[in-house]
Amino acid sequence: MVAADEIRARIQAADEKRIALRAERATSVAELHQQVADKTAELTALTTALRDATRSALEVMSVEELAEFADVPRAELADAGRPRTGGNRSTPSIRSRRKSATKTAPAPVASGAEVSDSPTAGE
Repeated sequence: MVAADEIRARIQAADEKRIALRAERATSVAELHQQVADKTAELTALTTALRDATRSALEVMSVEELAEFADVPRAELADAGRPRTGGNRSTPSIRSRRKSATKTAPAPVASGAEVSDSPTAGE
């Protein structure tokens, strides 16, 4: 029969390997997540700079000219040249329209049942 101390030692050895592997994998995920966050911030800054540069260029030339000179598809330039909207929409969103369309009338009260506005009724 194996002694209790030997069992503990085996479990500890197995756990140490698992702990090291878990730490390695978690560290890898954290590092990659940080890289993605950094690249996302960089891409956001580049996109803003590109939009600003495009708008500036469109002040002195047409979209067609800029597309030809810069060898950039016209559609991409037209999108960058549009003013940004602040999210104040004059029409309700699809979600809010669906919510208002799905409102239902209150359930009918069974005959003979008492109706009370009191939250403690029936207690």
